[in-house]
Amino acid sequence: MAQGIDIRMNAEQRQVQARVADKMVGCITVPHVDFDWGHRTIIPMAGIASVKVDEECCGKGIASRMMRTALQFARDQDYPVGGVSTSYGNIARRLYTGHDFTFLFSTDFYKKNTGDQEPTLPPDGVEVRPYISGDAEGIVELKHAVYSDAGFFGSREWQSKRWLEQRTNADPEGLWVAVRGNRIIGWAEYFKWWTSKQTIDMVVEDDKDYSQICKALHTRVERAAHNNGIMELTADASYHQSKLVETLFDIGYYRAYRYAFHVAIFDLANLLERLKPLFDKELQASKFDSWPGVLRVEMDDSVAEIELEGGKKNTKICISGGYQSIVRMLCGRVGAWQGFLRNDLKITGDFDMSHQTLLNAYLGRRPWMHPARHRW
Repeated sequence: MAQGIDIRMNAEQRQVQARVADKMVGCITVPHVDFDWGHRTIIPMAGIASVKVDEECCGKGIASRMMRTALQFARDQDYPVGGVSTSYGNIARRLYTGHDFTFLFSTDFYKKNTGDQEPTLPPDGVEVRPYISGDAEGIVELKHAVYSDAGFFGSREWQSKRWLEQRTNADPEGLWVAVRGNRIIGWAEYFKWWTSKQTIDMVVEDDKDYSQICKALHTRVERAAHNNGIMELTADASYHQSKLVETLFDIGYYRAYRYAFHVAIFDLANLLERLKPLFDKELQASKFDSWPGVLRVEMDDSVAEIELEGGKKNTKICISGGYQSIVRMLCGRVGAWQGFLRNDLKITGDFDMSHQTLLNAYLGRRPWMHPARHRW
């Protein structure tokens, strides 16, 4: 039967399909993701989603054949990287790691049964009100300020137009904002995530009133969800979002399950060139007087280098290592210096031990959040 299975790419639907005659027995979707590497450095990423094989066709290598087709499509479309999000215990993780997807991190999902909550009062000087026309720009800017501008890896580019389009059928009572003066300092909403889960998203500016503002927003959103017949809400957060996690527990959420995120590099030179603005920005902000003018990265058989703005001419720093070590370094999961100390990475060229702090400035560890929250 395996020989009679046709694997084809539907480019218009961005979907790989496995077919027997006219019946589709498997599929993989390859969504486009505007992935924020940090500080609004948007990298086009080929997502891997909705991986399915009919039960009677499992164990015949169909998923692997579809994956090869999906990855070739991504490379043909000049994607420098691919990403996949999956539940922590999903056996499909073997499929992804077998096709060069490197595990980066996991985050927890939380659940809470809804109730007809009495709204919590906001702190003095803060108004909590329903969303009104014109709030979108302030909400998007708040999201960028709290996560993207803070260097989080794993967000997505937010634009007010797209944000509004995604909420065309949203419950008008399910979106609330917190305002101090004329500035939005918090918002929360619930929405349908993927096919079944009702998820709450909540972003609040970090200040002394953080927890109280969160509770004031959440009680109103939870009441709206409950009144709409939704008996359970989910939320997600990484441990880098520590105040959010603490507040979720305080509100009554419990840790329910865990998701994992993997990345594959398809084109090292393409990725490095796209990361150059991020490196330049962070080096300029580091206040160092000088740094090597060229960064060279050697990853197994792949080699690429870029010029660093403001760097010394005719000087170069070279970082080399195995595929997984370089993936984790460029994604900010492991800093270059940390990888060097572990002997996972080699650092050569115009380099001495004084470069430790300099390397941490643009090739150090990054906080992360889970990309699944933005509904690929």
